[in-house]
Amino acid sequence: MKPSRNFDEVCYPFIHETSVLCDFEVITDELCGHIGAAWSHTPTDMPDIAADLDRLQPLAFHVNGSIRGAWLWMNRTLPGCSHA
Repeated sequence: MKPSRNFDEVCYPFIHETSVLCDFEVITDELCGHIGAAWSHTPTDMPDIAADLDRLQPLAFHVNGSIRGAWLWMNRTLPGCSHA
């Protein structure tokens, strides 16, 4: 991981990785933003759609950390750690 001089990349510390995890994180961040935008523009006469988007948006947000955390856990190489 290397720091970027591009201010737009500050929120993505893994942006220079060649791993598909980085692509996944950027795409899910964008998805999370789109879901939030759709939710905020949902008409008041569509409460069922608003409720679905309200529930879906945090799931999209949290899958980001979950996928990297799971990958790191499965690929850990710390001394004394074994794959169980």
